[in-house]
Amino acid sequence: MNQNSDNSYKVFISFKSSYQKMAEEFKKTLDFCGGDNITIHMSTDIPEGKNWREWIIEKMMDADMLILLFTAPRGTWDWCLYEVGLFRELTNLDKRPVVCVHNPKYPPPDPLKDLQAVKADVKGLERFLDKFYGTTEITKWHKPISKTFSENKDEVKRMAEKLSRTFIGGPPDITYINRYMIIDVKNASSITESSIPDENALESNSRSFEIFGWVPGARKWDDIEHFAEKRDEVEWVEELKQAMCSASKRNFPSQIKSTFNSFDNEKKYRPILYRVDYGVADDSMRFYILFVIA
Repeated sequence: MNQNSDNSYKVFISFKSSYQKMAEEFKKTLDFCGGDNITIHMSTDIPEGKNWREWIIEKMMDADMLILLFTAPRGTWDWCLYEVGLFRELTNLDKRPVVCVHNPKYPPPDPLKDLQAVKADVKGLERFLDKFYGTTEITKWHKPISKTFSENKDEVKRMAEKLSRTFIGGPPDITYINRYMIIDVKNASSITESSIPDENALESNSRSFEIFGWVPGARKWDDIEHFAEKRDEVEWVEELKQAMCSASKRNFPSQIKSTFNSFDNEKKYRPILYRVDYGVADDSMRFYILFVIA
């Protein structure tokens, strides 16, 4: 467990995946202002082939602070709240705090209302940056991260304005009426009718995960395969892979006809691949699936 004695102050940033660009800009700015005295990790830093759960636990145990970037109450925040809950279980909050940076239009989520909150307007971020770098009041570290930066009030204000624009100007949240799943796949050109590349991640909410008997948390394509195989209902998965393969080649996919039973066997669902986003600068793809009652 980190005891704040290392050469750099370590921060873990938790964020919603649809706000990844905003989170990366937030990380970049904190890194720039802190120099060698700060190290920041996010889930996007997980190395290829690394066990994601072990990596997250390792970085959280080593972190001196967790910062949650809370943009809006719409959509699902299950995974972020899971990360916050895990950090709180692993740490002494008096020494290793949780800070919620939130959109000024919305208060922090109920589970975090007892913790430190920072409004992502210019004044709120200016105060946060000043105390975060120039004092130990927020960090609880053995020394200020960068008094040189905090003493340059013009630079502090400039960075606060930059972060506020980035934070408030993020993409809108989407609320799904149906059960849904978003599948992110790297190396999408390697998708075949029988396999999905190992570098992938599933995103959904707790209501949708209930179909599979899953609790909120990170999931991968293998979890879908295992669910279907255990229930001997693999036809819908095979058709979904074929549809994703067609879409990866920019062909219109065939309609998925097979259905499957929910984990509790109370309802039968049919998946619909209704949207695909193609990566602009890389070989990634994002597949949007709806699960409709058959």
